[in-house]
Amino acid sequence: MDDASAGAPDLWMGGAPDLRPPGPDLATCLGTAASCGAPGACVACPDDLNATGTCADGACGLACKPDATMCAGRCVDLMIDQRNCGGCNHDCFGGGCNAGACQPSVLTETLRCEGVAVDDSNLYFTDVGDGSVYRRPLAGGVGLVTVAPKQGEPSAVVVRAATLYWTDAAGGTINWSPVQNPQPAMLATGQARPNDLAVDDAAVYWVNSDDGTVRKVALGGGQPVTLASGQAAPVRIAIDGVNVYWTNQGDGTVMQAPKAGGQPVTVASGQARPYGVTVDATSVYWVNDGDGTVCKAPIGGGGPTTLAQGQSHPHSIAVDGTGLYWTNLADGHRGTVARLAPNAIAPTVIAAPPPDTAPAGIALDTGSIYFVDHASGIVWRLAK
Repeated sequence: MDDASAGAPDLWMGGAPDLRPPGPDLATCLGTAASCGAPGACVACPDDLNATGTCADGACGLACKPDATMCAGRCVDLMIDQRNCGGCNHDCFGGGCNAGACQPSVLTETLRCEGVAVDDSNLYFTDVGDGSVYRRPLAGGVGLVTVAPKQGEPSAVVVRAATLYWTDAAGGTINWSPVQNPQPAMLATGQARPNDLAVDDAAVYWVNSDDGTVRKVALGGGQPVTLASGQAAPVRIAIDGVNVYWTNQGDGTVMQAPKAGGQPVTVASGQARPYGVTVDATSVYWVNDGDGTVCKAPIGGGGPTTLAQGQSHPHSIAVDGTGLYWTNLADGHRGTVARLAPNAIAPTVIAAPPPDTAPAGIALDTGSIYFVDHASGIVWRLAK
């Protein structure tokens, strides 16, 4: 080496300075994230998206970053993780996670969906656009299965004990089919625009909007029985173990009558175009399209209580142990889905789909809310 090169930097291939960081000391592990393992086999412990590499007892591990949480052995960001949204194991079922809240996901698209129902395996819906009743697996896989084609105006739909029931409002029929190997058949004909129905272990119950009757027929068939007549445009129906409940838009009443037959009783009067109705063990609940209120009344009698005000054309309503849910057809140019949690004093908006949507029919299962958009025909799924 001559004097000119004595003070020059070390060179590597190409003659440029070697600026690469040194690798781990393979001979002597330091017990740090940069040098972890057994002598002669030291490694640098890698970081993860939401975790920092660590070294303990010669083994690499991960420590969650300050804004991350350990869920099932993984560090996740609860604000955006679709499988752990807002809390560990809170799955959004395909929807996004924004600020720790699940967002709706598109489950299926229709021409004009009217009614929706769900069980452990499938979504069921009626499509007025093509006059059909469909089944779709919740888990994906096999696509749509047509349960009943060429119906006149399939409207409400209910699933119970592996059997599907629906109304054909225009055709005036009450219909049923096994969920598997569909074979549609009629339980009742000649009805005056049956808009909604409910089912228990013994019978199907429905309202006829055009002639003001509330009726039932045994699941095995037979002659329909009239439970109430002279009603003013009954539109929606619900049942519990003893009674049938319905809303009359024509005179603003919410009514009940025994399933076994008997005199109808007024639950509430003076309501503003009551529409959707549901019931639990203690109360009957309904929405008023005319004044944007959500109300309830005790099953055993007593005046109505207003639970929410300022709703924009509330349409359908459902209840379970996690809360009271309803759809608002329009809030400006965007419909919404709202929830009143148990013991809460005010509702919260839990879904605001894209502009120009009109959430209508609603159904619940243990983990999700399903709702229909009248405007686009989309059926949405939202994790609770």
